[in-house]
Amino acid sequence: MVAHGTTAVVARATTLLEGIVSELPGAELRASQVRMVEVVADAITSRRPVIVRAGTGTGKSLGYLVAIAANEVSAAVVTHTKTLQDQLVAYDLPRVAAHLSYGVLKGRSNYPCYAKLHGIARGPESGLKEVAREVFTATILGSSRGEVLERSSVPIALEDAIWGEISTSSEECLRKRCAFYEQCVAEQARSRALATQVVVANQALLGVDLRSYGQVLGHRDVVVLDEAHEAPGSLSSAFEIVLGWPRISRVLAGLERALGAHDGAVHAWRGAGIRATTSIEQISGRLVRGSVEAGAVSDAVRELGHAAEAAAVLLRGLDAKTDLEAAAALSARQGALAAARLARDCAAVVAGLDGSDDNLVLFAEAGRLHATPVEVGAILAERLWSRSTAVVVSATVPASLGRRLGLGSAEVVDLGWAFDHRSRSVLYVPETTPDPAREREDHARFARDEMLRLVRAAGGRALLLFTSHAAMRAAHDEIGPEIASMGVTVLVQGCLPRAALLEAFRREETSTLFATRGYFGGLDVPGRSCVLVVIDKLPFPVPGGALLEARRERAGAGAFVTVDLEDAGLALAQASGRLMRRHDDAGVVCVLDPRLVTRRYGPALVDALPPMRRTRDSRAAYRALELAVGAGG
Repeated sequence: MVAHGTTAVVARATTLLEGIVSELPGAELRASQVRMVEVVADAITSRRPVIVRAGTGTGKSLGYLVAIAANEVSAAVVTHTKTLQDQLVAYDLPRVAAHLSYGVLKGRSNYPCYAKLHGIARGPESGLKEVAREVFTATILGSSRGEVLERSSVPIALEDAIWGEISTSSEECLRKRCAFYEQCVAEQARSRALATQVVVANQALLGVDLRSYGQVLGHRDVVVLDEAHEAPGSLSSAFEIVLGWPRISRVLAGLERALGAHDGAVHAWRGAGIRATTSIEQISGRLVRGSVEAGAVSDAVRELGHAAEAAAVLLRGLDAKTDLEAAAALSARQGALAAARLARDCAAVVAGLDGSDDNLVLFAEAGRLHATPVEVGAILAERLWSRSTAVVVSATVPASLGRRLGLGSAEVVDLGWAFDHRSRSVLYVPETTPDPAREREDHARFARDEMLRLVRAAGGRALLLFTSHAAMRAAHDEIGPEIASMGVTVLVQGCLPRAALLEAFRREETSTLFATRGYFGGLDVPGRSCVLVVIDKLPFPVPGGALLEARRERAGAGAFVTVDLEDAGLALAQASGRLMRRHDDAGVVCVLDPRLVTRRYGPALVDALPPMRRTRDSRAAYRALELAVGAGG
């Protein structure tokens, strides 16, 4: 129902959509996309949050962009990854460019650091110096053309370690305190993006923005959270605090540069750092609040925090000296900033260890202490939704999504499925599949044999998805050669960079790709290159992760339903969604796990999937594959 007073805006939005679609070759106006525009335009006008489940093919990106344009509001569109940012800028935004302005913004580490380039250029001759000169030249040329250089557009391929030497992170950056602030490439990108009506960011950058209370993206009337099912996890990661020797040593190095290695303050800092690191190394696994171990770590981290505060004060005092050389002043400034942030994070960790912040889960791993918020809903409610209207969009919307994003009272609108899944796709669970929980070895053998039969029926054209790397490698080693002997190109996760691997899968129609959970989502291969998706077993979350265990503890007796089952349903829906990417796609999704139909929780998982025809008969599945392959011939 459209709220009173918003009818004119909704009408303007639908008219705008009709005009844009009419100019797209072969495109047609879809009812689900019109409904998407109506719902989002109404929500923006009435300033109320909305959660929209929009299945593949809805045209959700164009839908919310048209609604933004019709409302004439400022907005941040937040995608899950940088790749999705680039796709949005390459395809959908140009279609509405006549009606709104837009810019893209990524994290500081995606842009070369002018200060670092300048410092390297003045240093001794080295291979890094040659790289710095080339990147510096490209930066100046891009600026002269009104462009901002970022890593993906650097004219030479650079390894991560090399790029790290010529870029900076949000934690390191001095911003206005840097002598090269006026030339800063990241600031240029930010200034240009913030001057537009729509800024396109990713969820990691949104986390940086929330940590700085809106200093990165600025105020936006609307925030569109796309691929929102990924946001609770990615934003928890964005707020993670990590304490360990690498971070401690950076502050130590700054002190040594400023004071000399033998200064008393340097010795005191080194001692505090060693004691904190030693206490972290002596524990393993998740920390239990109130335990003796947690108390010992808390004492050491508290001491480190006090030492960091003292270091920050000392370095700020050095920076204030007028006779300090420029390089030394810059070093003192950077050190003071790093020390102050470390002191702040130590205080937060102590609060988690002593129980005053019960939303932090803490665990030690490889000499580092990680402190991660279990839930980010309260943070989002306070720092984001209090100032911006929420438009949350995803192809899959688990029941807890609104609560986990701080939008428990938001309206949820289900736009249904844009494609005719029932007549064009089949969900196949083989009748004789062994139970993977009870008959592990028998299931592994059956799964590999059934995959081989299905790939043969599909003539390749298959995406084989596994819930573990071990299972993927075992299957690839056993049946990969036999698939190759059919004349099918065999691809396996890790043999090529992700982008190149997906391009090869798209290009080689009769190829078969072996992959794990990282490929359950974000893989878009329309047409006959993918008529078969096989999932080796139900993708329940792996036990043992500290964050997952903390969520289970919070859920109590209902943990299996509200955590494990919900996560499995989300992953299964994402994996199944790889099959139909456009209206004329067809094929089979095979789940090699009888629990989908034999356990009481099976119907809940099936309900999360597209409405495919269901069968346990192998002949029906093979026939569907033959039809899918023949339909494009």
